Amino acid sequence: MTVTSQQARIVLSTADSDEEANHIAYALVDKRLAACISLIPNVKSIYRWQGSSKALRRFCSSSKPLWINSTNSKPPCIAFILTQFRSFLFLE
Repeated sequence: MTVTSQQARIVLSTADSDEEANHIAYALVDKRLAACISLIPNVKSIYRWQGSSKALRRFCSSSKPLWINSTNSKPPCIAFILTQFRSFLFLE
């Protein structure tokens, strides 16, 4: 099956550890909810928490960004899997 650019979707999320990221990635690929998932080794996050802005550089030992390649019909199913496997309080 060929996926057009109108059908393709990228879902971004994070995991708390390598183990959690791998668990999520394999679950999504095995259930055919994602064609490919890239685990990004580091990222700098700037965010607001408890009334003030924070900056955090995340390296391999910390949070793992996930780049999830999928189609436009899959994000609700992906969100469900993420809520099952992620340890973070909020779903991104």
